[in-house]
Amino acid sequence: MLTIESKVIKKKKKSCVVLIVVDPVVAAVGPVAHLAAAAAAANRAAANRAANHAANRAAHRAAHRAAHRAAHRAAHRAAHRAVNRAVAHRAAAAE
Repeated sequence: MLTIESKVIKKKKKSCVVLIVVDPVVAAVGPVAHLAAAAAAANRAAANRAANHAANRAAHRAAHRAAHRAAHRAAHRAAHRAVNRAVAHRAAAAE
């Protein structure tokens, strides 16, 4: 396994200098390893973003569904109440 540590040295306005410390064997391979590492990091970031997005969507959907369900339940209850009231009223009128 090649050990690649990336450390952020300086933070400028937007760019940050990333120092990649590599084993001597990998250093012999040279920029190819660096490119591979950069690509892997980029891929990982993209994957993380996608996963986060999915998780957020799921959470949001769950919250929305809960709210909707509560509203629906309230409406349903109100309807039941109205029906019950009508039935009671009719019964009272009949007597």
